[in-house]
Amino acid sequence: MPIRTCTRINVRDRMNFYAPGELGRTRSLTPEGYLVCEGVAIARTGQQRYSAAELPLEADAGGAIYVDRLPEEVFRPETIASFEGKSVTVEHPNDFVNPDTWKDLTVGHIQNVRRGSGLEADLLLADLVITVGEAIRYVNDEMPQLSCGYNCGLRTARSWARNSEKHHR
Repeated sequence: MPIRTCTRINVRDRMNFYAPGELGRTRSLTPEGYLVCEGVAIARTGQQRYSAAELPLEADAGGAIYVDRLPEEVFRPETIASFEGKSVTVEHPNDFVNPDTWKDLTVGHIQNVRRGSGLEADLLLADLVITVGEAIRYVNDEMPQLSCGYNCGLRTARSWARNSEKHHR
């Protein structure tokens, strides 16, 4: 199976947003030769900048859209569980990973999803297990960062204010 050369490897849940990050500092090989990247940041809290081309929202004068990721959302048990066992792919595929596309797109999986601690308390961490030889070589030799694709709900500042106003009446 040919692997497309790219600048990122992506953790894939449902595509809509991407969270670029660095690969874990700790890498090892299993007895079978699979690559395990431990402690990879797959999401983080705080404000993140997107371009107008990335999100279907109105950008500021500089073409930027800022999204606040709240800890109570990023670290919800349901959010953490939604990443467990998901496929790792090379690049952001055009189609979702599903039973019909899995064999062509998947090069590994995510496991041990958890909240970071100490200096990493704002990060959602996971271990990536890369199981395809060409992808292992790419991760070790060429890949500068990963990008996590996922689906989430957004509330704009205006809708947040309206909802807050309703709850405070």
